Amino acid sequence: ATIRFGTDLEVERLSATDWPAVRSCYEQVAPSRHGYVDRSEMFWEMRERGAGDHGAFTYGMRDPNASDQLLGYVRYRQQLSRRGWGYELTVDECIGRDRATTATMWRFIGANSMQVEHTDVAIPHEDELLLLLDEQDLRPQLLNRWMHRIVDLPHAIAQRGFSQNVNGEIAVQIHDPWTDGTSGIWTITVEHGVGEARSSPAVEPEVALDVGALSALYIGRFSAANLREAGRATGAGSAVERLGRLLAAPRPVMADDF
Repeated sequence: ATIRFGTDLEVERLSATDWPAVRSCYEQVAPSRHGYVDRSEMFWEMRERGAGDHGAFTYGMRDPNASDQLLGYVRYRQQLSRRGWGYELTVDECIGRDRATTATMWRFIGANSMQVEHTDVAIPHEDELLLLLDEQDLRPQLLNRWMHRIVDLPHAIAQRGFSQNVNGEIAVQIHDPWTDGTSGIWTITVEHGVGEARSSPAVEPEVALDVGALSALYIGRFSAANLREAGRATGAGSAVERLGRLLAAPRPVMADDF
């Protein structure tokens, strides 16, 4: 089955032989998308097995310059409506290399509106969808929050990415109730996208905060200003702001639930 949406490209149902193209499409798009992960082989095997389930569908748009490659795809499940008529859709994933492809995938889903009153969409956050489509009526159904806690500050800072345009150094005092945790004074340095945290017991700290506040700042869950207003980070306003600039990060999200 193929469907056109005002372009020369078709949205067509994909088969098991197209699964390598699905994987390739995701692997091309994911590195540039916040919250998308490097999926394991086991993850892909589970998704491929589920693609053959009753009521599961995968549709895609082929690259006109390479028929074995996809511009985008959408995976969804169809089930009878709880209202007794029509059916419901659960969109597990919608991937497009560009805005036009992604919008076409969503228009394809929207073409079911005569029979579908509600569609559940598994996405890390709604911001991208709000920017992509003209009109939406969205209602959050489930928000799954993950726990995050720094247990090894030097490794955490060394392994994290930082903005190439932000450089500086600041001494922080951390309180950690865990005996073998991160309590103490640390100097955090960021230079050219690389971070370092070194123990500095003789240095006068500029900011003091607990390990939970630092963990939240580290992943972008709260800003330094949020933590200062809540009393979780203390020190001169300029110092707290500088710490916030060094550890600035986009809001933490994850597209895959596992």
